[in-house]
Amino acid sequence: MHFDDSDAGDESAAAAPPGRSICHTGCGRPSSPDGKGEEIEEAMVGVLRAMVEFQAKHLQHRVVKPRVKMRKKKELKREEEMRRNAGLV
Repeated sequence: MHFDDSDAGDESAAAAPPGRSICHTGCGRPSSPDGKGEEIEEAMVGVLRAMVEFQAKHLQHRVVKPRVKMRKKKELKREEEMRRNAGLV
């Protein structure tokens, strides 16, 4: 893969975070002085995959109650009205 080191008219290279190389196709790979960028990237991706697998395994059966603030006012009013009606019957 060929990297363009010239900065003539290319603002994307200036906006790139340190330690990242930008190629013409827009891809960015970690670069390291000893040339082990691909190995480092594979290790990082492996860690991320393991984290996602762990979370999926341990959180898939967990029941999460909806937060009150996230529910719509109409839904809350309907529930309140149903409680009042249930108390009258």
